[in-house]
Amino acid sequence: MYMEQEDLKNYLNELTGISNLMKGFESVKVGKEKLPRLVHNHYDLKYVDVMNKKFVLAEVKGMDIEARKLTTHEEIIHKVFKRPVIFFFKSLGSYHAKYLTGHRINFVVARGAVFLPDVLLVMNHNKEESIQEVVRLTPWAMLFLIYQLNYRTLQNKTISDLAIVFKTTKMQASRVVEELKTTKLVDIIQKGTYKYVQFAEQKELWAKLRPYFQSPVIKKIYTDDNVGAGKLAGFTALDRFSMLHDSGVKTKAIYKKKFAEIERNKDIKTVPKEFARYCFEIWSWDPKALAKEDVIDPISLYLSMKDQSDERTQIALDTLLREIEIK
Repeated sequence: MYMEQEDLKNYLNELTGISNLMKGFESVKVGKEKLPRLVHNHYDLKYVDVMNKKFVLAEVKGMDIEARKLTTHEEIIHKVFKRPVIFFFKSLGSYHAKYLTGHRINFVVARGAVFLPDVLLVMNHNKEESIQEVVRLTPWAMLFLIYQLNYRTLQNKTISDLAIVFKTTKMQASRVVEELKTTKLVDIIQKGTYKYVQFAEQKELWAKLRPYFQSPVIKKIYTDDNVGAGKLAGFTALDRFSMLHDSGVKTKAIYKKKFAEIERNKDIKTVPKEFARYCFEIWSWDPKALAKEDVIDPISLYLSMKDQSDERTQIALDTLLREIEIK
């Protein structure tokens, strides 16, 4: 950490021409009663002064943090230590950078961008670098990627192979592969007339997918009617994968097209959430295509619940990802 501090100080001096722009680097003593463990575990914290203004420097230990969680963590750290926060990254993707600048959150990237609006200092070491808007992947593209992350069986498949796996047409499979190639989420190797799809190894693929994270849940329907379809989801599914006990409403996931078909043939009466026996999550991709048994797959479960604020839920989700070896 010491060499990284010195490098950061020297870099800011070189970039701005101001000597001792950042100084201090006093260790922060974190009491367990003050800062939640899930927040503290992500950072090395130091007190620093920048242009005579006091901050907490939060060096990010890894890039496995969602952009929205950085906002929450910044608010928590600021509230606990009564100082504004500067995040320090070894590297930072364009999506995270755009998100942080859009929310005016202070950050510095090692030998990269400096965004410190609290002291009116915004600079970029690479003048030609631009922040690109991240497109939203189609549900079909998410389906392909999640399947590979869960089961690791799509490596070196042809377009025809993928069409068979997902019970779709070669044209549809070809469109999805082209989308994934355009977003640099897969590579294509051509041998003769055949094209083979190549995925990165699990952790790298997970990191590449992170900017495109989206929940499959379009809406939730609360009812007393059991429509007789769907895969166990939400806390009902998490109960299967963890030690958390689900004492709430039974939750199932149903593909939007399947639910529309059910609605055409059955009048489903909704009830208030607190009185419902069932919760049906209506999904943008088909949970049945990813589920091996009666419960949704681990990756989709994580994506559908990643914004839950409860600490025990977040620990259970984190453990789930580690068990399938993508964290």
